[in-house]
Amino acid sequence: MPETTPTTNESAPWEIKRSPSVRRSAGKLIPWAIGLVLLLLILWSLRSRPIVIETGMAARKPLTVQISEEGKTRVKNRYVVAAPVSGKMRRVLLKPGDQVIAGETVLTSIDPAPSTLLDPRARAQAEAVVSLHKASRQQAVELLEVRRAR
Repeated sequence: MPETTPTTNESAPWEIKRSPSVRRSAGKLIPWAIGLVLLLLILWSLRSRPIVIETGMAARKPLTVQISEEGKTRVKNRYVVAAPVSGKMRRVLLKPGDQVIAGETVLTSIDPAPSTLLDPRARAQAEAVVSLHKASRQQAVELLEVRRAR
C-alpha cells in the first residue's frame, strides 16, 4: 500500500497551491478581522436606545399651574417699630408667611416694666441725688453772695 502522508520535507498538497505571500497575508488578516468584529460589537452595544413616548389627542382646556417653592424675600423699605412705653415684649405669635392687615393685626403686646419709684433702693438713691443737688445749689448761692460782697 502506498504512503499518502507527506514526509517531513514535503508540504501538504493544499499548501503547494498557495504562494508564501498569500499564507503571510492570511495570518495578518485574521487578527484584524477579529478586532473589527469586536469594535462593531462595542459600537452596537453603545448605541442609543429608542425613547418610549406616550401619545394622546390635543384639546383646548384651561391650564392650571401651581409652583410651590421656598425663597427669600428682600425688603426694599425698612420700617422701625417703636413703642411709647418701656417694658418686656411678649412672644410674637405670628409665623413667617402669615397674612397681616394694616391697622388690625396685633404683632405683640408689651408688659410695662415695674415702677422704680416703689423700689426702696431706687428711692434712697433718688433722695441722695436730690440732697446732693440741694447742697450744690446752696454752695453756688453762698459763692454768689461772696462775690457780690467784694
